[in-house]
Order: sequence, then structure tokens, then C-alpha cells
Amino acid sequence: MSYRDLADRIRVSQPCTGASRVVAVDGPAGSGKSLFAERLSTVLSAKVICLDDLTPSWTGPDKEADLLVQQVLVPLSRGMAAQFHFFDWVKERYTEWRDVPPDPFLLVEGVGAGSRIVRPFVSQLIWVESPSVLRLERGLARDGTHRLHEWERWRLREDALFAREGTRAAADVLVDGAPTEPHDPDQEFVVLELTI
Repeated sequence: MSYRDLADRIRVSQPCTGASRVVAVDGPAGSGKSLFAERLSTVLSAKVICLDDLTPSWTGPDKEADLLVQQVLVPLSRGMAAQFHFFDWVKERYTEWRDVPPDPFLLVEGVGAGSRIVRPFVSQLIWVESPSVLRLERGLARDGTHRLHEWERWRLREDALFAREGTRAAADVLVDGAPTEPHDPDQEFVVLELTI
């Protein structure tokens, strides 16, 4: 399937958050969610909210979903513009409020983006997965090997989150986050399962 084909499916889906079609891109850390969401957002001309931007570093994958609902999805569902308090991981503090207009499409990506509390607002839930070894390699390449302890702790917490939330089973699309071909809007990506 191509990104354009998926975008066409999303365009005809039912908006569940006011007039906005919210697409949640979830999956384990390092699976390829951010790249996938970035490529899809280009085709949809949609804003992307990364759940990592909602809470302090390594807070845990069970806090961001609540903030996403409170700060963004509830206001949008009422037809209002929304804002979220941006946490800067480099400065280690909240820095600014970022606007989220009630656009036709919004992508939310990150661990927990497809949690049960978020799903009533979501038009499509996409699950991205990759082998565990590759995910850890990607994470340590990004964050540094000195973060191995945080990564190990995080992976246990996200496993518990996904088991509790049943996120993978609830997804409309399952995507291979370790494709042999690079992600590109004009190329196909590997769909493991499609229910839409």
C-alpha cells in the first residue's frame, strides 16, 4: 500500500473529533512511528503531535494520553482550537503553549497514542512494529548508549501499557516499521494487516 492510498482511505473515514479526522500512530519505541507519521502527514497536509512533547523526559507512556485528551482532543471535539504545553527535552522544562487548530486532519504519534482513552476521538489507528533488537538499536543510536537503563525501564512499562490497552488488536492498520524499501510517499510500505 502507498501513503497516498492510505491517505485516501483516511479522507473518507468518519471524523470523530469535531470536524477533524484524528489518526493515531502507535507502537513500541523505536518501531518507526515518527518517520511513518511524518511521511503520512506530508501526503495529508496534516499537523503531527508527538506524545513525547507532552511530558518530561522518561515520565512514562501512560501519562501522555491523558494530556492529549484533556489539552487537545476534547477542545477539538467541541469545535474549538486547542493548545498543548510543549516540554523541551533539551532544556528539561515546559517552554511554550503550541496551537492546534481544528484542521481536517491531525496525526498523533507516540507510545500510547492508541490507548483506550484516546480511541473515541480517533478515526484511524495505525500500529507500527519492528523487531525488538532493531528498536533498541535505533533508540540508543538516537539517545546514546548511556540511556540504556532508561530504555530497558521504558520497554517494560510500554509492554505493560500495550497489554493493558490491547492497542495492537484494536488497530485498523498494522505496518512493518522495518521495511526493506525506504519510506517514501510515492512508494509502498508493508501492511501486515488491514481492517479498514
